[in-house]
Amino acid sequence: MSRSKVLCLVICALLFVLSAVPALANGIKASLTVSGGTVKGTCVATVDSGCTSRTTISVQKKVDGVWQYAASGSGTKNATATGSASGATEYRATAVLTVYRDGVQVDRLTVTTSR
Repeated sequence: MSRSKVLCLVICALLFVLSAVPALANGIKASLTVSGGTVKGTCVATVDSGCTSRTTISVQKKVDGVWQYAASGSGTKNATATGSASGATEYRATAVLTVYRDGVQVDRLTVTTSR
């Protein structure tokens, strides 16, 4: 068999295998709001069917040029953290999604948003 035919067969086999393996569709979005002296971070996750998950969100505020803890929260697919916004000039929220299948970690995503 010629080299080009072997290469074509290998490529076709790889494409077949890749099309049969489901892609991970896990995702996480984070938002940050500041209102009335309060800073609030929220995250919402989407998780593959058959998986379990854990989300955490941590909110920080920048006071006198230094990042300080403001609040944190956790949940399965959603999490919220609300804290004091007083004295701050900037804010950021970091959300983490950890996904498990049969008790084994299969994915970990992190997203940060700032304001």
